[in-house]
Amino acid sequence: FFSKNYEMMQIFFNRLNVDAYKDDYEKLKVQEFIAEYFYHVGQLDAAIDLCKSALQSLGFIVPEKVSDLMLFRERYKLKQKIKNIACLEKLPEMRKTKDILIMRYLAKLIQIVSFLRTNDAQFLSCKMVDFVVKHGKSLVSPLAFAFYGAFEFSKQCNFKNGVFFSQTALEMSEDVKD
Repeated sequence: FFSKNYEMMQIFFNRLNVDAYKDDYEKLKVQEFIAEYFYHVGQLDAAIDLCKSALQSLGFIVPEKVSDLMLFRERYKLKQKIKNIACLEKLPEMRKTKDILIMRYLAKLIQIVSFLRTNDAQFLSCKMVDFVVKHGKSLVSPLAFAFYGAFEFSKQCNFKNGVFFSQTALEMSEDVKD
């Protein structure tokens, strides 16, 4: 299936518009698989568009391009929210399928854009951590903190925050249930 047969993949992709799925979430899970396919065959723009489209259908809007000011503002807001470190220890389990799908798509989108658009990837990782703080933790939550810690460390040269978020990711990965 992961061949370079783009025509067959396009036919499969077009079938997503058919109402043959039990619900929208089933359709979104198939789209996630297709985005992964596009990523692996090097069609990054198609993978990005598909992830953004899926996030939008879940009510999570991703900006087309992230400016330095947008990134600064999101980092500042997140810093204010996480001043109280204890809030991270008491996060509930994320239960809604919609929220879990948003987290999975954000993780996929960060993976895809991290080398192409670093501001976008940093912004999305910031939003992902914020989403965890608001909605609770899931299996994907440690990735949010790991991504954000990596960006703080490598792009912002903020070693203290980078280490903090990376350690939080490790601790959270031990706490999250399979």
